[in-house]
Amino acid sequence: MINPANIECRLHIHDRYHIEQKMAYLPDGQDRESEYRIENYIFIPKNLGINERAYPKSEIYHWIKNYVRFRNPKIPVSNLISSSQGSPLCKLKTIVESLGRCAGDRKVVNAYEHELKMFGSITRSTLRDLTTFIRDNGITRRDRERLIGDFISSSKEVIAGLEKIWTLVCIPQIPRDLQSEFLWLEEAVNMFVNESCFDILEILNKKLNIHDEPDLNAELLNLIAENNSAREKLLHHKDGENGTNESYVFRKRILKKFVSSVLFLNVSVNEESKKLEHLLFALSAGISMIFATAVAYYFNLRYGNFSFPMLVAGIIAYMFKDRIKVLGQDYFRNILSRHYYDHKIMISVPGAEKAVGVCREYIRYQLRHDLPKKIAQFTEQNDFYQLERELSGENIILYKKKIRLDTGEISKLYDGVSGIIDITRLNFKEFLSNMDEPDVPVFAVNNGAYTCEKGEKLYHVHLVTHLHSGITDRLQCFRIVLNRRGLKRIDQIDL
Repeated sequence: MINPANIECRLHIHDRYHIEQKMAYLPDGQDRESEYRIENYIFIPKNLGINERAYPKSEIYHWIKNYVRFRNPKIPVSNLISSSQGSPLCKLKTIVESLGRCAGDRKVVNAYEHELKMFGSITRSTLRDLTTFIRDNGITRRDRERLIGDFISSSKEVIAGLEKIWTLVCIPQIPRDLQSEFLWLEEAVNMFVNESCFDILEILNKKLNIHDEPDLNAELLNLIAENNSAREKLLHHKDGENGTNESYVFRKRILKKFVSSVLFLNVSVNEESKKLEHLLFALSAGISMIFATAVAYYFNLRYGNFSFPMLVAGIIAYMFKDRIKVLGQDYFRNILSRHYYDHKIMISVPGAEKAVGVCREYIRYQLRHDLPKKIAQFTEQNDFYQLERELSGENIILYKKKIRLDTGEISKLYDGVSGIIDITRLNFKEFLSNMDEPDVPVFAVNNGAYTCEKGEKLYHVHLVTHLHSGITDRLQCFRIVLNRRGLKRIDQIDL
């Protein structure tokens, strides 16, 4: 089983209408199979109109998107361009040299495309991690300046290294489409470096005072200008020359997907209990038919074939036969809903036929008295929210996932995996339709006179995540704050 310490759970706002839950599983290499279960209890005020009658579970599934991908290896930025054989740049150069000799070999072409995308993906995550660390309040000014200097020098070496490898790619033996893929990688890396430069300029402005660091400021701006010049040569036009940046935004989105596609796993969704459901429905039809046949047989023996009582009995038997069939289907459907998951999602590596994992998911509206004791006790801790619950009422949705991964098979098919990330994205747009206008007047006294200020009407949706792994479980609780304009923030509640 998975050690709970090897699982990270994060919740954040993806955009105005979506929240995203990321579960990062870090395999320890000891077990061939690993399993964990996530239960998300969503507590929604009744006045938002989210209930089983308006939104059955089939509708809620339209609000949810699931992604499963590999986690990028965590490496220092200097290791991107290290001369060691294991560095991403050396791996890319080695496979390009092999491609020049065997451009017609499908295995070599696949390996080239894999390393190309892996280099872009690792570069993006490494630069992002570095800028996040530079932003951290816990590091000193001196360390921050040193890290920014390392970023600038390493970024220049990455771009120069790609330019050298391009001379090995731009030869007649390598097809034009494979050359184009390398140029897409170059453009993507230029974009990632520029994004990090702008993030660091913001950090300089807020934490170091940009005017006190003119050298770093000038170097960053120069690096951005050089990258923009290189991209203009590739594209033969300037971004934003038509008055907008639509070309840049479009290409950035596509190139990000291009390099990230190497990490995402294929998922195929099937109904979990469909065959059993058909079997039980057939049983229900059989029971109703037995009833109708028994009634017909009895009245036939007593009154004969063509009598009026026999006709009445036949009509009544047919009426009850139909109801028995429907009631039986409802009964069996309720049994299935309590004991079976709704969907079975097969997880597989692109290009490999064998599945490397299974995810089962389940959605139900819960009554408060059906909640696990630990969840119910926690939601009753805050007196004020308990008052709101008593006055307004609430509906509870349970979204449960059970994931099993064949870590042994994954390590065989995919070398260098540092973890698996399971992403669940939930759309809150339907929550907003019954909300009041967000702006409300608030009167206040200021300097002996009253003023009318603008207040904001907010709604709170609570999410409790229960993570089961092995013999240990863990609770996390979040308050999702939103209004009619969309999501505002997520507060983690201290347990």
